[in-house]
Amino acid sequence: MDRLNISEDEFLMELRLKGAEHLGQIRLGLVEVDGQLSLYFYPYEEVRAGLSVLPEALRQCFTQIPETGLYACNRCGTTREIPGYEEPRCPKCGRNTWSLALNKKRV
Repeated sequence: MDRLNISEDEFLMELRLKGAEHLGQIRLGLVEVDGQLSLYFYPYEEVRAGLSVLPEALRQCFTQIPETGLYACNRCGTTREIPGYEEPRCPKCGRNTWSLALNKKRV
């Protein structure tokens, strides 16, 4: 996103405007030469858990995990089952802020 000169909030807004609720619904996303975003969604039965595309202020964020569950890294979207009361770092980006991963299908 840094190379594209777009903020995380703007990117998430574009995903919402295209009908995404979480990253696990998106199979492929492309930024076109004109700056527009093209999204290709997983079929209903292949949707996986992913990070909510709501702004961070509108989703619960944790540095200490309150209970065991599937969480998504707030920076890169990596999902992982995390035991309660841990303070984990993301294995991909090293950040330590997590949200519950969503697994809702698209309608």
